[in-house]
Amino acid sequence: MRKSIVKMLIGIFFIFGLYLLIINNVIAYSDPTIDVDPVEPEQLSTLTITITFDDYDDIQEVFLLYNECTKNDICFTRQNKSMTNLGDGKLELNINLEHDDAAYIQYWVEFKTNEGWQAFPEEPPYPKTYLKEKQTNGGSNGNTNGQNNNDTPGFELIGMMISIISILIFVHLKKR
Repeated sequence: MRKSIVKMLIGIFFIFGLYLLIINNVIAYSDPTIDVDPVEPEQLSTLTITITFDDYDDIQEVFLLYNECTKNDICFTRQNKSMTNLGDGKLELNINLEHDDAAYIQYWVEFKTNEGWQAFPEEPPYPKTYLKEKQTNGGSNGNTNGQNNNDTPGFELIGMMISIISILIFVHLKKR
């Protein structure tokens, strides 16, 4: 009986060892490397995104999907553009940013292999590149006319209304 337990344990270890060998031989794609140039682009500028795949033997098509988003995390329409293959697993795409109120751009990659379409990353959060606010030319404080324009519009109307009402009351009292 003791020999049968030993044989059964040896069989279990053998099957477990084969299982571990099979798991290590599964082909898995490594994550692509995404580089953005310039690192901190301005709004309404052009940036270049380069993607590098280490395992590029069977990659057939690559698309970059991206959104420009505001500070409040409101994203504009998603763009889907095919990337240019530079060879050796490198792909590149030039993007013209279109929104002057965008604070960042988020992006992800979808690529077709022999096994079908895959995405990187597969789900949010997506990589982000934050944008510098576009600098305006003009006066010392950044406004084109050199004035400090931090007033809330409409408050000058309140002063004007109080003046008109005061004049009407004064005229009415003078007539009596």
